[in-house]
Amino acid sequence: MEEQEELPLVSIITLAYNHENYIRDCLEGILKQKTSFKFELIIHDDASTDNTANIIKEYEKKYPNVIRPIYQKENQYSKGIAIGRTFLYPCAKGKYIAFCEGDDYWIDPLKLQKQVDFLEANKSYSMVHSDFYIYSQDKKEMNEYHVLDSSQALPENVLSFYRIQTTTVMARANILLQIIDSDDVLFKKKEFLMGDVPLFFLLSLHGPIGVVNAMTAVYRIISNSTSHKKRIKEKRRFALSSMELRMYLAKKYHLSNDFCITVSRSYNKRLLAYLLCDIAYAPMFPFENWGVLGRILNCCKKNRSNELM
Repeated sequence: MEEQEELPLVSIITLAYNHENYIRDCLEGILKQKTSFKFELIIHDDASTDNTANIIKEYEKKYPNVIRPIYQKENQYSKGIAIGRTFLYPCAKGKYIAFCEGDDYWIDPLKLQKQVDFLEANKSYSMVHSDFYIYSQDKKEMNEYHVLDSSQALPENVLSFYRIQTTTVMARANILLQIIDSDDVLFKKKEFLMGDVPLFFLLSLHGPIGVVNAMTAVYRIISNSTSHKKRIKEKRRFALSSMELRMYLAKKYHLSNDFCITVSRSYNKRLLAYLLCDIAYAPMFPFENWGVLGRILNCCKKNRSNELM
C-alpha cells in the first residue's frame, strides 16, 4: 500500500513582477524557515520582462518539493484579472495561508512556526500578523514598525488606523477562501486598487486578529520613477480608491454612523482632488452630505459625462 503524501500545513503566496533585484531575498527568507511541518510556496511570475522568472526557475530546480511556480506568458494584472482568486488560492493545499510579496522578505526563521503555534492554540482567531521593518530602497533606511495590540484590531479600526502589513500575515485558509468567493466586486472585478484591506476587514468579521510581537519581515518601499505630474495623478487616484472601498464596505456592512460620516467627508475631499486631475472620471459614489455644493458638483459631473458620451 502506497504511503499517502504529506500535505503542507502552510501555503505561502508570492506575487512577482520585475523583481530581479529583490526576489532572491524573498525566496531565501522563505526557504530558511525552520518548522515542524511541511510548507509550500506558490509563486506567480506575471510575465516579468527582466530576469525574475529565471531566478525563480533556478530555485525551483533546487527545491522542487517546496516551490510550485506559475509562469505567465502575458501580463495578467494589466488585463484586470484577479490573480489570487484565479491562479493562486485554488492551488493552495495548506490549512493556513501566508503571504510574501516578491520585493519583500522574511527575516525571522521561526515566523511560520510562531504563527502556526498561535493559530493552533487560538482556534477562534481568523488570522495573525506581526511587527515588521520598513525599508526605503532609495534612502537605504530601515525603521521598525510595532503593530497595535490585537484588542484594537476591530473591523472599523482595520479600515482606519489599525495597520496590517501583508507580508507578516497568516490566515486560516478555509475562512480566506470563503471570503474571496463571497464578493465579486471586491475580489473578482478589481473595482478597487487594493485587495488586502478588504480581505483583512472581512477576516476580522470572522474572528479576532492575533499579534505575534516579533520583527518577522521587511516591507520594502521602492520609489516610482514616473514623472511628477503622473505621480500626483496616480497618488490621488489611489487615495480616492481607498475611500471608495471604505464607502462600499460601510454601506454594505452597515458600519456605525460616526464611521460613515467620517468616511463620507474624506471621500468627498479625495474625489474633488482627483477630479482636478481627471474631470472625465465617473465616480463610484456621488458627493455626499455637501448640501448645495454637492448637488452642484454632481450636476456638473453628470453634464460633463453626457458631453463625453
